[in-house]
Amino acid sequence: SIRFGATMVMIGSMLAGLEESPGKTVEVDGVLFKEYYGSASDFNKGEYKHVEGKRILEPVKGTLADTLREMEEDIQSAISYAGGKKLMDIRKVNYVTLGGDNAGEHLLM
Repeated sequence: SIRFGATMVMIGSMLAGLEESPGKTVEVDGVLFKEYYGSASDFNKGEYKHVEGKRILEPVKGTLADTLREMEEDIQSAISYAGGKKLMDIRKVNYVTLGGDNAGEHLLM
């Protein structure tokens, strides 16, 4: 997102499973989850009217500090791969869009 000029992103679901998130912690078959739902979801509004979003269970996945550190390291890595030294250098990178017959090939393991 930063590469394409974003100054803000929505990352609610990315943070929803963290230990510090305010969602209720529930256990399903021995696995811990955090309850997550959007403010416009029917669960939050109490009625099914002009609903946006849904109620989901996110696996508990660690702490905010660890997640922020990982995000910082990922951005630093992307900048270095692009030959840059500072955040805005990421916007100078050429990119390739995959589509058509080769769409998703990079997802194969």
